[in-house]
Order: sequence, then C-alpha cells, then structure tokens
Amino acid sequence: RRNRSTVEIQRFTENENDEDFSDILGSDGASFNTKADSPGSSEQSTLILNSKLSNNSWLGDQDDEDDPFAQLEEGFDEMDLETNIARDKHARLRNQVEGLISSLKTSQDEDLLAEISDQLLTTFCDLPETKNIIMSEHGLLPILEILDICRRRDIISCLLRIVNAIIYNDYEIQENLCFVGGIPIINEFASKKYPREIRLEAAAFVQQMYQTSTLTLQMFVSAGGLNVLVEFLEDDYEDERDLVLIGVNGIWSVFELQVSLLPSLSGQQLTRIKGSTPKNDFCRILSRNSVLDPLSLVLSRVLDEDGELAEVVEGRIANIFFIFSQAENHVKEMVAERTVLHRNVARPGITLPSLTPI
Repeated sequence: RRNRSTVEIQRFTENENDEDFSDILGSDGASFNTKADSPGSSEQSTLILNSKLSNNSWLGDQDDEDDPFAQLEEGFDEMDLETNIARDKHARLRNQVEGLISSLKTSQDEDLLAEISDQLLTTFCDLPETKNIIMSEHGLLPILEILDICRRRDIISCLLRIVNAIIYNDYEIQENLCFVGGIPIINEFASKKYPREIRLEAAAFVQQMYQTSTLTLQMFVSAGGLNVLVEFLEDDYEDERDLVLIGVNGIWSVFELQVSLLPSLSGQQLTRIKGSTPKNDFCRILSRNSVLDPLSLVLSRVLDEDGELAEVVEGRIANIFFIFSQAENHVKEMVAERTVLHRNVARPGITLPSLTPI
C-alpha cells in the first residue's frame, strides 16, 4: 500500500530537469557575494539576481522603440481623449442651450428674460454649432413669441441678432421662418420709433428676405414689405445711408422678381401674368406710399458720389423710374409731380423716360 501511495505521489512531483532558471539567474545560477561593510562586521550574503534586461527578456520596462505597438497605442489614447472631451463639451453645450430655450417664455420676468437672452447670444457667438441645437429644440418659435409682445429694447436687440445669425445664408430656415409668421413680427422693428441699433438688425433681416430666394421675397412682399422699404427710403441719406440703400435695393429686387420668374413659366402662365401686370400693381402700391419723392432725393445725392457702388445705385434707381413711367395714368401723375421732375430733369445727364403705359 505504501509503495502504491509513493507511486501516486511521484506523479505530481517536479522534474529536476525543469528547474532551469538560467534565463533569470546567471549561467552559474545564484551567486553569493560576501562583502564586509566594516572591519569586524559580520559577513552579509547578498543574492545578486542577474535579470537580463535584454531583447529576449520579459522582465523590466523596455524602451518604446522595442515595442512596435507603443506609438499606435499612444495615438489611440490621444484620439479617445479628444473624442471624449469633444463629446462632453457638446453634451454640456446642448444641456445649457436647451435650458435657456426652455426658459424663453412670454410669462417670464423681464429681468430674467434679458439675462437669458444675453447668455444665449454669448453662447451663440462663442460656439456657432449652437444654431443646430436651437433649431432642433424649435427655438425660433419662442423667440418670435417674445418679440411679438416684448417692448424692452435690450431683449429685442439680443433676440434679433440671434435670429439674423440663425437665418444667415440659409434659405431653408428663412423659408421656415416665413411659414411660421416671422416676417410681419420682425418688420415691425424697422419703424423709426425704435432706436438705430434695433432698426439696423431689422434691416439686416429685410435684406436677407429679398436677396436669398424668390419664395422669401414673395412672402416678404405679401407681408407688407413694400411699406418697410419705403420707410427706409425716407431716412436721411447722410445719417442712415445703409438703411436708405437697403430700401433702394429692395424695391429694385421686387421689380426684378417678375423678370426672374418669366423663364420658368409656360406660355399660358406668361400671358396671364402679362395681363395682370403685377409691375403696375407694385407701382401703384409704392406710389400710394409716396416712394418717388424720397427716391428722387436719393438719386440726386448719389449722383454727387463717385465709385462703383454709386454707379450701381444710379442704374437701379433709373430703372425703377423707367418702370414707373410705363405704368397706368394714375402712377404717371405721381412721376410727373413738380418735386420729382425738378430733381431729375434739372440734373445734367438726366433724361425723363417716355410716359407710355404698359
């Protein structure tokens, strides 16, 4: 029985040939150095481990040059870190903007509303991607609702700047703004009863409406935009030159609208448009608002200027007068008013267009 147990135990014993630690210890195994620290002291035995920090050793830290994956792993770490930082930053931004948008309510206290508007504008200026968050949260609607009833100028100025930044060169957002009734709300701030800062923001909005797409221009005109353009023309050219030129370019764009539509129309549609003479209708609406008198005044001022811009404005005003000269008799009477004739005929190089009906 003992012999059998011995046999079983031997099955689990280590083989002496496997006890080769020469790759860790030296070829002579473990060497003991005897070193006397001082005379008379006891000898101390120190085991010196010859750990081979060579290319074929698994011990110790090897140089990165020996590790083909070291640089690749470092690159992954940097990429992951940058991605996580960007993700966290965007998440914080989204939460902040969402909170500001949810706080934009007509029932909100005006002082708090002013603070919210200012924070939203600051965030937008620092991070343009705020635009996408505002749109995804349907932020334009609460902004328009506040603009419709608010009379605090600092709040109005902030919100108008935000709207202009959101719709800048983006015809899809501009069209969406038109569909939800944004034009008449913002056009209101073009009135002279508002300070210059607010009127300039409203003028920037008007300019985008008539120069971006045909649809926005049509909706701008249908929402009473012609009256806004005439009011810009009535400003003093020396003090509010930008507003006056926006009015001139806007009126010229309205008359160019029909021309731009003609190539896309069928023969029957073209005949119907010519029969309804929308240009004549525009002339009548504008003449009812006494547009020709301030327009002739602007022309007389521009003729005294030099440069490419002055030439462009002169040509557009002359084209507007030519269109008025071809309108119905009622409009011709407006063109033939004494002040209008005096300003245009008395200037050298100005000839009165023939007053023949369309």
